[in-house]
Amino acid sequence: MLFPDPILLPIKQNQSIEEFDDGVYFLSLTADQWIWSKPLIHGVSSTKPPPRCEHSATKTGANEVTIFGGWAHRPMNDLWSFNFVDMEWKSLSTSGIQPRPRYRHTSELIGSKLFILGGSENGEDVADTSRNVAIHELNLQTMQWTHPTLKGANPFPRSGHGSSVIGAKSIAIFGGKRSNEVQSSQFIH
Repeated sequence: MLFPDPILLPIKQNQSIEEFDDGVYFLSLTADQWIWSKPLIHGVSSTKPPPRCEHSATKTGANEVTIFGGWAHRPMNDLWSFNFVDMEWKSLSTSGIQPRPRYRHTSELIGSKLFILGGSENGEDVADTSRNVAIHELNLQTMQWTHPTLKGANPFPRSGHGSSVIGAKSIAIFGGKRSNEVQSSQFIH
């Protein structure tokens, strides 16, 4: 198994070092064991995303996972789809104003809309200094970006958080940070 040479992120004292990876891995679960495998991907290297870390990945179709952004020598804002039956990558074209490059964000799917939530756009992972890194919406039917305005308390800027869809119309955001301050949980309706 070949991996690209590790690239070190700008780090602060006591932070861990991330490695870039361009692999796809499957985890097969059975009653008595979990087995990792790395499948053979079709196509040439130019038809797959560059190696990265700290991106988001969301199941957006029956056989499809969509990744957005991440860190690949710098924050990214590209959008890729991986068909895990055909084993092929595809770069996705969109319209509208694309979200700013970011890493340490999350993404969630509600209906046919993919939401990109928070993140950091600088190598120091200080969300407070990240401008316009909040919530972004991609309509997967039209492939158009919009940037909704939140009602109520705005949980952003925030990076390194977790998120989950709650019910049919809400997203819960858990933890994360703005500077060195850890944040509490928030709900977006």
